[in-house]
Amino acid sequence: MEGSDTPHPTHQWEGFDVEIGGDELEDEDESGDPDVCEQLDANLTSHVFDNYVATWDETADSIQQTANLKFAHPEAQEYACTSVSWSCTGSILASAHGVPTHSGWCSHRGYANMWAVFKKSLRNQTKPQLVVELGSCAMCILCHPLRPSIVAVGTFNGEIVLIDVDATEDPTIGTTNLNDVNAHREPVTALCWLTSGRSKTTELASSSGDGKVIVWAWENIRGAGKLSIARLMHLKGRSDQATLVAGLSAMSFFCQEVNHLVVGTEGGKLMKCSIMAPLAVGREKATPHASTTTNAAAAAAAQAPPIQSSGSVQFNYEDLRLPIFCIAASPSHPNVFLSTCADGAVRLHNALVSKPNIVLVPPGGESTTPLCVAWSTTRPTVFATGCSDGFLHIYDLSHPEGTIRPVASVCVSKNSAVTSVAFSGGSVQGYIATSTNKGIVKIWQLSHHLVFLRPDDSAILASHGTLKANKGS
Repeated sequence: MEGSDTPHPTHQWEGFDVEIGGDELEDEDESGDPDVCEQLDANLTSHVFDNYVATWDETADSIQQTANLKFAHPEAQEYACTSVSWSCTGSILASAHGVPTHSGWCSHRGYANMWAVFKKSLRNQTKPQLVVELGSCAMCILCHPLRPSIVAVGTFNGEIVLIDVDATEDPTIGTTNLNDVNAHREPVTALCWLTSGRSKTTELASSSGDGKVIVWAWENIRGAGKLSIARLMHLKGRSDQATLVAGLSAMSFFCQEVNHLVVGTEGGKLMKCSIMAPLAVGREKATPHASTTTNAAAAAAAQAPPIQSSGSVQFNYEDLRLPIFCIAASPSHPNVFLSTCADGAVRLHNALVSKPNIVLVPPGGESTTPLCVAWSTTRPTVFATGCSDGFLHIYDLSHPEGTIRPVASVCVSKNSAVTSVAFSGGSVQGYIATSTNKGIVKIWQLSHHLVFLRPDDSAILASHGTLKANKGS
């Protein structure tokens, strides 16, 4: 518009101010050049850029911290944050707090906290929106994959607690029975929600240092009811003198599976297992749980029929002989999973063969150990690991050097270890949460190249889940 002093609107994009419109553009538009119109029409059906993948010059500096959360409860000043998990909508971040190491029975209180991290006034907060006190230290926490208000917590004393964030009164809607001879008797090391594709019903699986993987039925409980055991697997090893319990330190179910899983032990064994419905009631002698407080409760527990283990080991992977810290099955491929070990490496496994496809050693060498690992919820080739030296490293299998070194790294804390990592999902994408053994939770915003799906991501991941792609076979 000639003679007008009205400035043209601008738009902020990638740090640059781009002016929208202009006198030249207006004049061109009014002329309606037929050659321009013809080319624009041709662009609508063009396939020139179908396989084009943009490469962006981004570094670890593009990971930006957006929130710092510290649970300031007077009784939890020395507690670690042992685990974090996002709700399925991405609006709530759940965190578990406790003392992860004990010399004996846990006498502490544990805490499960819910944070509304995307409220502008709550970016740096010390008071969660909901605090649930537990009977012992919280070891792991996991939000329900379909119901955003449901959260499961595993404790040091072996108890599983179900929480409903939207409950108007007591948020605890279900627990396991510690007096049940079949329940866990050692710290819960991992949780996993199992969703049946046909019925859309969910079960909750848990692993423990007592060598058990238990699948719990929970959807029919009312009030503060008790979870019932649907399936159970008890792994035991043998020595020359006796039968030994295989202490499970990690567990993960394969995607779209409710019966097949990978477990890791404190002794460094990785095993693919199957856990089916129980066949019969066993005959092994029942012993009361250590937390039994009355003789009557002990007698009732002793009379409960032990459930026969219905699980079996199907395949043994390479024995690492050092503790397995974490296992994460790919949410995008049924034959790919990650593991972290005390030897300082992250391994990418093909579930069909014994040796790993790729062995990654995070920067830091012998001075650091990867403690946790998680897959991206949006990009099948991206995963992150948190280390004992306080660093978060992100890998991308589609990057030319993504199978050698991280594509992005950031120091979470200079004087503490990263204990858990979790990518956001649902409607809130592009964030990752970290926790430390000093009780700090941080939220980080990821650069777009780590968030948005690329055309070849699925094919690249699939190449690691076939027999012919395996490098260690």
